Amino acid sequence: MQATSRAVNTTVFIGPSTYYTATGMLTPNSVVRLRGRTTSGDWLLGCCINDNQTYWVRPAYVTIAGNPNPPGFPANVDTSQPQWNPNNPRWLPVFPPDSLLIPRPTPTLPPLGDYPLARYDRGNTGRVPAFPRPPLQSSWGGLSQAAQEFVSPLAVLGPNVVASSQDGQIYSINRDSGTQRWRFNLGTTTNVAPAGQDNLLYIPYSGNKMVILQDAGDRANVISTVDLPGAASTSPTFLNDVIFLGVGDGDTSQLIAMRRENPADRRVFDEPTSRLLQPAIGQETLYVPANRLWALDTNLWRETELLWTQSDLSNLTAAPVYVTPGVIRNSEIYAADQSGNIYALDANTGERIWVHPFGTPATSLAANDGYLYAAGGGMLRALSRLSGQAVWSQQTGGALTGGPWVTDDRILVALQGGAIFIYDALTGTVIDSSAVLPGPINVAPAVSQEWLFAPSGNTIFGYRGQLQ
Repeated sequence: MQATSRAVNTTVFIGPSTYYTATGMLTPNSVVRLRGRTTSGDWLLGCCINDNQTYWVRPAYVTIAGNPNPPGFPANVDTSQPQWNPNNPRWLPVFPPDSLLIPRPTPTLPPLGDYPLARYDRGNTGRVPAFPRPPLQSSWGGLSQAAQEFVSPLAVLGPNVVASSQDGQIYSINRDSGTQRWRFNLGTTTNVAPAGQDNLLYIPYSGNKMVILQDAGDRANVISTVDLPGAASTSPTFLNDVIFLGVGDGDTSQLIAMRRENPADRRVFDEPTSRLLQPAIGQETLYVPANRLWALDTNLWRETELLWTQSDLSNLTAAPVYVTPGVIRNSEIYAADQSGNIYALDANTGERIWVHPFGTPATSLAANDGYLYAAGGGMLRALSRLSGQAVWSQQTGGALTGGPWVTDDRILVALQGGAIFIYDALTGTVIDSSAVLPGPINVAPAVSQEWLFAPSGNTIFGYRGQLQ
């Protein structure tokens, strides 16, 4: 494919990561030839510089234009449609990096049965491997497990269902029996979700601190306590050896990147001027949502490299969702803002694919292979990821405090009033609404295989269904 580099000097690398060595520079507005891409399309293989040496460049730094239909291109398709655009980099073949390079660590899926991050995975997809099929039966709960109400969303890590209570304690409840495994005295509260990685729990809390705990069966061992430059505004999320966390509010908002082995070794992104929502991570790109949406290279130790920002979005209202492979581009990012619009963007360039007028600010998004699901203002809607058109809409009858969570064919949501709904993902038909907690659900539950764990007051309830 033919392309043109951006209007400034552009550093290129010997492999598809800024952790590899820079191999040269593309001068402004250079004509380049693209030969391949990574699987997610976050890097493109170009040729040639320095005596026919290939190189890797970010897609945001080149403009692909003027290309004929590639070999094997379907006949009689409408090339004005984005999925059939001959300049779409998804037509490039996938090339592996040079075999002599040390491979970059590959992000892995959450362990089966865990619910380790605020929206399940680092892409915020809300897409779980399975969830309980109806009928949902109350298996445990009903007895007070904490002195005061639970105030943080739940996390599941191995046998632990973990949440923070207003009484200043972190509680671990046994996922199978509902009995207490241990509790840890924070001495204060936290309303952000605990996060789990490699059998460690990361829990930001009031006083601008974060504690790292290790489950020891009947107790939690403190690995370290970390000072933060402000109050946590997001739950921690991870890529390889780095913790990412939003702190502060308004003009003091920051995205902090910390080494897991040494959290004092950190970098800061401080361009946001409003409270951060949960960041999304795609391969080695970090999507930072606040008053705008920024896409950054995750290697903040090299420099703060802004790949793109999207001026159409203002004051985001839901955690963005990163999905690869995309249905139109190699990878896609979905976002919602205060205008009531929902946007599909090329995750690698920020180019707008479509806009859907949701009509009210969406507060939660989720995605599976074919559809994007948006919730807000008492509405749950399925959108085609290909066109952005509404497929179905349902009035939920109340505000969501949990979900939507999705599989290939089901959607599960938890309403603040205590009701649990399961929908058919393709039609929006209500499949089950029989599970109702005895009180309101004020913070997000967690889904774990055939289990739904939901907090109400000072009790966590375990609802169990058939494994999907």
